[in-house]
Amino acid sequence: MSTAKPKPPRLPPFCGQGLRDEFLYNPYQVELLNRRRMRICPTCATIAMVDGYGVFRCPKCGLAEPSQLRARKAFHRIAIVGGRRSGKTKVGAHAAREECVVPNGLGWVCGPTFKILNDSTMPAFFRLIPPDWVRHWDAQNYQLTLTNNHIVQFRSLDDPSRGVGIGLWWVWLDEVQKIRERAWDILRPALTDNLGNAIFTFTPNGFDWTWRRLFRPAFDPRHKRAGFWAAQCRTIDNPWIQRYAMHEIEEARSTMSAEMFRQEYEADFVSFSGNIYDWEVIQAHVLSLDAIRSFIPEYPKIPRDAFPIFGLGGGVTHPFAAAMIVPTPKGLVVLDDYIDTHRSVDVHRQRILERFHTHDLVPGTPFDQRWACDETKQYVHKEFARRGMGVIPTETYLMAGVQRLQTWLYSGQFFFASTCERTIDQMREYRWNDYADTGEERKDEERDFQLNEELPKALHAAVLSYPELPKVTVPTLTPREMALDPRVRDEIAELRRALERQDPDAEDEAPENPFEDEERPIEPTEKGWPMGDFYRE
Repeated sequence: MSTAKPKPPRLPPFCGQGLRDEFLYNPYQVELLNRRRMRICPTCATIAMVDGYGVFRCPKCGLAEPSQLRARKAFHRIAIVGGRRSGKTKVGAHAAREECVVPNGLGWVCGPTFKILNDSTMPAFFRLIPPDWVRHWDAQNYQLTLTNNHIVQFRSLDDPSRGVGIGLWWVWLDEVQKIRERAWDILRPALTDNLGNAIFTFTPNGFDWTWRRLFRPAFDPRHKRAGFWAAQCRTIDNPWIQRYAMHEIEEARSTMSAEMFRQEYEADFVSFSGNIYDWEVIQAHVLSLDAIRSFIPEYPKIPRDAFPIFGLGGGVTHPFAAAMIVPTPKGLVVLDDYIDTHRSVDVHRQRILERFHTHDLVPGTPFDQRWACDETKQYVHKEFARRGMGVIPTETYLMAGVQRLQTWLYSGQFFFASTCERTIDQMREYRWNDYADTGEERKDEERDFQLNEELPKALHAAVLSYPELPKVTVPTLTPREMALDPRVRDEIAELRRALERQDPDAEDEAPENPFEDEERPIEPTEKGWPMGDFYRE
């Protein structure tokens, strides 16, 4: 009989090295862990936290339920947006470790690249795993098996297709701002069958998809979604930084640009030089419903003589987009937008007309309009011309449209209706292409990043069709006319608008002499017959 002791399991690197580290109280980290623990009782709908073994015990009806399929999680999308060294990765590792206490589970720890996964994310997780929890560590396949048969797999999402997998109980994505949106779209279905939750830890990087799909649904009341929670944690909120490194924060504040400091240390979403349009300027030009009526009193209808312009953008390989711009005495207002994909140009045209004609002052009576599109999109021009609709070809050079739109924004002559959320979102995200991220040769430093840029391109085409801001005159009525019946006042105003639209230099079609077209006898004058003796004969 052999008395040899069983061979100890192979441990992952850094395993258990952080178990004795001082863990100072951080309210943001504690709140994230509490939100992760919350479950909903399937019997009485009471929300309470699980115990240390991952079992839900209802304080109201006494139900004990270990399964997250029946006692589902109250928050299944949890994010902490933190400044650098704020402790966001550490709390993500703590949340992932708590997920591991459930037996027979499967979870993923993901990073944007293998380099970041090996240098930061995996060490932070392994440092919190006690060695006696480990049954097996497969260094070749990056898989950790615990003694309760819970399996943790590690994945790099630099290739979005790596997000394909079997059903997961949970996933932790670190440094999400460097992960492509498509990678999350591919990974997300793996959480469906087990009602798994996702934990996101990242530092802001402008108004990218993380802001739109993770942060905004948790904060913005208009986009609020059930099960989403997020917190912003500044670098100085880290109690360790408060105790030992405040002088470093002040040094960074005095030497870095204000925008960079706000992003890296205060976890704020800001616009950078990489953004084509400054979000602070755009935000100041977003009109509420009451503000829109100060520009267009008839809103949601518009005056028949407003002469709106429809800019077209996108194309075959991108979603097709259109933006409706209405000139007013105070400037141009983006009143509505359209975006769709996988349709022919003719179908897009019909849908655009159906959507935008809901703004007609007289239902069913189309107003005068103008269409504009990039001159290189010949298929758009031909399809519209086939239906008897001319489209103004505009300059294809990108900077021409960017400079025209920026000029009107900074001069306070361009505005966005708050209802055009898709246009506002794309203007917020629109940025230059950074070829350093892709390793490609930088052929044109003015080339934009061609993703979610269809509506800005539509605005470029629209503003390029206007050589200058059109002057819209509003006819005024005298006090005597104001006392007339409202219908009579409207007829007077409409007549004045018609007179103002007439070209003063045009030739009058009516003859000055009403008899000049009639045949009259030719008679001699005092100087004789006209044209000599021709008529005498």
